Amino acid sequence: TAGGAGVAFALVAVGFALALAREAHSQTGGSVAAAELARPPDVDRWITVGVTVRLDRQDHTTPRQMRQVLMAPDAYEDFVRTRRYADGTAFAVNFYALAHNTSHTPPLYHAADAEAFAMEVIDRAHPDGRRFYTFAPGETRAAPLPAGNACAACHNAQGSFDGTFAHMYPALARYTTDD
Repeated sequence: TAGGAGVAFALVAVGFALALAREAHSQTGGSVAAAELARPPDVDRWITVGVTVRLDRQDHTTPRQMRQVLMAPDAYEDFVRTRRYADGTAFAVNFYALAHNTSHTPPLYHAADAEAFAMEVIDRAHPDGRRFYTFAPGETRAAPLPAGNACAACHNAQGSFDGTFAHMYPALARYTTDD
């Protein structure tokens, strides 16, 4: 549905906003950009911390979208060392349509066309504790979503670790427990 697509795009944007903010933080010597954020040119080399698959809204048995969550390498190393997110930590989210490949036994789904890109940047001075950025297709810059946006509300209400879904991402989950 059109509403579902809008929500999906907003969620993608949030993930990407985090990554962009982290890039802005590293490029400005620690100052988190509150205005537009540039898409990091090296995001394809960031650490994939996890992947989730969104099911179709009407048929909850059919996969519809894959979301790849990435973290800036320096932010990931800092997180592993300290077990916390530094202010300016950036996450990026690539949203992909899914393709069904029946040439394998059993059949499998894989990423197809890119649908969206978003970033989330930890910003403890912001009322939401983070900023989300959604990038329009083909755009390299994005403005932050307003305070109280749906992405921030969901993250702050349901995030398992500092407003993030770290429990869903193997590369983060093992560092968020007291084991």
